[in-house]
Amino acid sequence: MVLTLALTTDGARVAAQGMKPLLVQIMNTAAEPVPVVSSVDRVLLREQLAPTGICPTATHEVQRVLPDGTFGGSFIVPPGKKLVLTDLEAIIRAQPALAFPLGGVARIDAFTGPTTLSRVISAQGQVNADAVFAGVIPVSEHLQTGGVIGSDLPVCLEEYVLISNGGHAAELQEARLHGYLIDQ
Repeated sequence: MVLTLALTTDGARVAAQGMKPLLVQIMNTAAEPVPVVSSVDRVLLREQLAPTGICPTATHEVQRVLPDGTFGGSFIVPPGKKLVLTDLEAIIRAQPALAFPLGGVARIDAFTGPTTLSRVISAQGQVNADAVFAGVIPVSEHLQTGGVIGSDLPVCLEEYVLISNGGHAAELQEARLHGYLIDQ
């Protein structure tokens, strides 16, 4: 393909001709495969509102948001696949009748459950005056490479606020996890 561009301004004519096209060659070999993720393999998860017991008590299960906008049941990584989580976005709020402690750190962890409890991705935010006033803290994390969850494992979420003398209760208002499935 050859691209020719001609611009005209106030009677003056500027032309760019003879531009050589850039040739790009993509080689997909066994030694250097080109990574491709189909839209079917992309995964969007959100907190499950009705727990089924696959995650420890006081944590949250997740469910898959399907491409048509509907929701699947509690999500477990399919057999023969691994889930690579790349993004975690959440809104953590103070429990009713409790204010956030100024200077604390709100945190949410995504981990495998129910017994392995291996943290995969975390997001946190500082409890500043704005967070105390609003009663909510938005947090997010993006990983360049992603955290991996193995086959047949659920994804669980836990939120809390860390303060100098321990922890403080918090509630999860909303959470989304982005990732993709790969063969094991």
